[in-house]
Amino acid sequence: MNIKNKTIVLISVTTLLLPLMSKRTAHAVPTEWGKVEMSMTQLLNNGWQISGHSSSRAAVGNAGAANNYDSSNFTYLLTKNGRYITCIVQDPRPPIANNVACRSLN
Repeated sequence: MNIKNKTIVLISVTTLLLPLMSKRTAHAVPTEWGKVEMSMTQLLNNGWQISGHSSSRAAVGNAGAANNYDSSNFTYLLTKNGRYITCIVQDPRPPIANNVACRSLN
């Protein structure tokens, strides 16, 4: 592809993407994000049920470097009687996951 064709393609793509990159913000409505004063274990033992789950894992650092580590996150959606709580578990290590944050959504 010659320079002229590359320029035409670049201008065409830019023209198509420009409206998508405008600085408009989406409509947002604040929602409750209340702190839950119970552990996830206590919530499950009190009848809350897991209705959704996701996880992510990433290697952080340079390949072969001494400061490399794995980062794992698990997210759970709990429900009980029409109420919802989300719990985020960061880098759990047996026997106890120390970094767990649960928040009520309603």
